[in-house]
Amino acid sequence: LQGVGTAPSTRRRPDELPEPSGGSTVGTVAGVYPWNVFFDNRTGDLFVGTGSGLQVISGRTNAVLANLTGYGGLVPLAIDEAHGRVFALTRSEAFTVVPVYLLAIDTGNLSVAWNVTVTNLGITALGYDPVTNDLYAGRWAGGVEVLDASDGRNVTMVPGPFEPQSVLFDPANGYVYVASEGGAGYLWTLDPATNRFVIQFQLPDFPNGMVYD
Repeated sequence: LQGVGTAPSTRRRPDELPEPSGGSTVGTVAGVYPWNVFFDNRTGDLFVGTGSGLQVISGRTNAVLANLTGYGGLVPLAIDEAHGRVFALTRSEAFTVVPVYLLAIDTGNLSVAWNVTVTNLGITALGYDPVTNDLYAGRWAGGVEVLDASDGRNVTMVPGPFEPQSVLFDPANGYVYVASEGGAGYLWTLDPATNRFVIQFQLPDFPNGMVYD
């Protein structure tokens, strides 16, 4: 993605890339039924949310290194590799309304640094900005909630996207991208310096997620 004020991309077009050599299954971690997965470049481990907690799986051996339980199902939504934190939401399979908590978990020892109730926010997606140390939480009812990653405190709410499905920070230009379902789907560009959206354009279809390359 090319944001405001960025230089033209020097990356090769898809037709300039070499043909893929094909893939193969390296291994399978038995007994793990993931809701979401995050890779930690600092440790080389995977953080896998399941119906019973958060598992840490070695990216080298595929062995389960640790398992955080006691909070029910956990869905990791963002990772802070610089400070060794993963941010996860509690998730319940119950049909009744239950409190929803956002947890900041130490990736080294799986201790919980803080947890806050976010039931009223209806968080659908989460992105972390290491420059401002803020979390950008997409809200089911629309807009993006800005939270202080130090303690989960609400900073402000930025109106705009309807039902955000993915939130992603781009370290190359410092912008936060929000993919939402409004209309046929839109991609929004948020400037963390002002907490305002600066660009919006329509996508060809509803978005499901984003990754940064």
